Amino acid sequence: MALPPADVMSGILDELESFEALVRDLDDSQLATPTRCDGWAVRDVAAHVIGSRAEVAAGRPEGLGVADLNE
Repeated sequence: MALPPADVMSGILDELESFEALVRDLDDSQLATPTRCDGWAVRDVAAHVIGSRAEVAAGRPEGLGVADLNE
């Protein structure tokens, strides 16, 4: 059963607000912490999440998930 688009958007916005609250006050040391993603620090994961959402919001989802763009 598919969710109505309004519910999906509401859920996405809620998750983005939670993510912002999680990363907003991290200091440089915390942002430099390695993650489970090989070679990626917390700042890299945060930039990836934020950047990919910004591309979608700007109407440019082409290429998301492509290795070259992820770099």
